[in-house]
Amino acid sequence: MVLPSAYIFYYDTMNEVINKFNDTNAWNLSVIDKAKYVGFCFKIKTFFGLPSIIG
Repeated sequence: MVLPSAYIFYYDTMNEVINKFNDTNAWNLSVIDKAKYVGFCFKIKTFFGLPSIIG
């Protein structure tokens, strides 16, 4: 088992999430809320969804 290079916490801001993807060069990161696994966040969905959120 390999530990992920970073985690996304449920209440991280979009800037924090983008920075974690850029810093780790990962395509998906685990999402954690209150020390429990929630799911995965995928880089491609994050970046394609971003224009609709801010536009």
